[in-house]
Amino acid sequence: MTDRLPCLVPGCRRTLAPADPAHTEGLCAKHWPMADKRRRALLARVRRKARRLGWTPALIRLEARLWAICKAQAIERALGI
Repeated sequence: MTDRLPCLVPGCRRTLAPADPAHTEGLCAKHWPMADKRRRALLARVRRKARRLGWTPALIRLEARLWAICKAQAIERALGI
C-alpha cells in the first residue's frame, strides 16, 4: 500500500503526498491552481488560523466549505465544464 493520494480530477494519474495524515483527498500541483486564487488564499488563511488557535467547530465547518468550493472549481475547470 502506498501513502500517496490520487488527484481528485477524473482521468488525472498524478498523485500527491498528504500534508497531514488526516487528509484523505487532494489536488495535484497541476490542478490546484485551477481553483480561484482568492478562495485558495482564504483557505490557507483559515488553516493557518486554526493551527495557531486550535480547530474550533466553526473553523472546521468553514475549512470544509472552502475546500469543497476549491475542489469543485478545480475539477470543473480541468474538465472544461
